[in-house]
Amino acid sequence: MKLFTKKPKTLMSKKYFSMLFGGTLTIMVASMLMMSDSIIAGTVIGTDGVAGVTLVTPIYFISAFLSAIISLGVPILYSTEMGKFNKKEADHAFGFGLLMAVIVGTSLFILVSLFGDTYLRSNSPPQSVLTQALDYLFWMRFTIFILPLQLFLCETVYCDGDELISTIATVIQGVGNIAASVFFSTFMGMRGIGLASFLFNVISILILLIHLARKTNSLRLNLYFSFNLLKKVVSYSIIDASSYLFLGVVTAVLNAFISSEFGFKYLVLTSTFTLGREFQMVFDGIGEAVSPIFGVYVGEQNRNGLKSSYSLANKTAVAEGIIVTLVMIVIAPFVPQFLNVDDPELVDWIVKGIRLIAFGSTFLSLLYLLTSYYLIIEKILLGLSACALRDVIFSIILAIGIGTGFGIYGMFIGLAAAPAVAYALFTLYLRVHYGKKDCPLLLSKVSGNDNCYLFNLSTEPYEIIATQGKAEAILKEHNVDKK
Repeated sequence: MKLFTKKPKTLMSKKYFSMLFGGTLTIMVASMLMMSDSIIAGTVIGTDGVAGVTLVTPIYFISAFLSAIISLGVPILYSTEMGKFNKKEADHAFGFGLLMAVIVGTSLFILVSLFGDTYLRSNSPPQSVLTQALDYLFWMRFTIFILPLQLFLCETVYCDGDELISTIATVIQGVGNIAASVFFSTFMGMRGIGLASFLFNVISILILLIHLARKTNSLRLNLYFSFNLLKKVVSYSIIDASSYLFLGVVTAVLNAFISSEFGFKYLVLTSTFTLGREFQMVFDGIGEAVSPIFGVYVGEQNRNGLKSSYSLANKTAVAEGIIVTLVMIVIAPFVPQFLNVDDPELVDWIVKGIRLIAFGSTFLSLLYLLTSYYLIIEKILLGLSACALRDVIFSIILAIGIGTGFGIYGMFIGLAAAPAVAYALFTLYLRVHYGKKDCPLLLSKVSGNDNCYLFNLSTEPYEIIATQGKAEAILKEHNVDKK
């Protein structure tokens, strides 16, 4: 049972919406940065520059995966321990993340410095492409060196409630990186693009460190390690971190399928799918915003808090899904120009592809929210399964299956239908396995007391008095001694 006021904005909802903006912006900038280097390389340097970035991209994705897997779980542990009022353990979680960010960053830098050139040459690229890739990697290895620390600080500062500093750091990193890449590349070539990425990762870190001097800061600098924490952090991080791997897998499979089934001319259609998915990554901002709130309610063993916050996030997911669908339909005709494609047939397929992929947006958004929620309640395998279904399994099965029988149009129909099929089958599994009443929140698996009452209110005197009266009535109803 839960009781709460009907006011449109409560303390929880105000905090959620303020964090939603910062979380969504963070994801949008991350998506933009994933595409910007290739675009700038193509515009300023040409096709060899784009090919050079493409050669280095797998190194970056592996580094991003390893950075994420030791960073993303720390804020969850931190907020959960703070919800339990266990500051010592929360400090240990932060100290662990800080230490691991340094260790992983240093290890990646050494490995890339020693073996990066060898990896690039193993692809047997033309000398012109290899030269561009080597120049790009020269500074990107320094970006990789500080990537774990930048990601860790961005996540923990945001989790600590400082969405202002987190947002400022994100915006400056995104805008500054793109502007500096254009500027430096005009006289430094590919090294300029790599240098810009490194410089603005450093600037982002310096801005995030401002939070440590603010009165609202609860993060305490320390270094800590334990294998038990390592296990927990990896388990909490694996869902979101695996997206880097899943995107790589589905892209590689689509490349192979399109090349063999339709011909190399149509490889640009893989980029159509990738751009669509990167644009839809905006949905992860909802999970970014609500996860700290979920974490606090789990720490409090407050099931009613989980239900009310999930309900709010679920409505946001549906709304964002509809908005993104409409936006993608509208901007579809501009995508071929963005990709520098002027072949009439390919232009037609790209526009159709983007618009078809758009129709899976709402289901994709709901799955993003579910994976974030299951991560917080420690249903890791369930969340990872939903992530795999969402990002790779049904995309591959349906794209190849329908595409083989009905050509390019069938392939895009398969990619469009994949999120809806994944959501439907995943929901069916939950209902069969856990029962209709317990889905999708699985609250029976979450520690808590059902004899708990939740009041959401603003700190207005009349609301405080009204809540006091409601609390008194409930206590009397349960025969609590008046003293």
